[in-house]
Amino acid sequence: EALEITEKLEAPYWTALTQLEWAKMLRARADEGDEATAVSLVSESAQSARELGFGQLERAALDFGVVQ
Repeated sequence: EALEITEKLEAPYWTALTQLEWAKMLRARADEGDEATAVSLVSESAQSARELGFGQLERAALDFGVVQ
């Protein structure tokens, strides 16, 4: 729901941050399919952060360990 809200608000920083935090939660939960979803979310987050110049958020996404 949080991701939908940030997208509707057209708030790219908060969308990217929400994607990253959701990915962290999924990785910690570690249910079937969670890692694949987490990788997708963090990749989207990193791409947005890179394109929009959110350096700290991009580094956090890179630290997640699935994006180069």
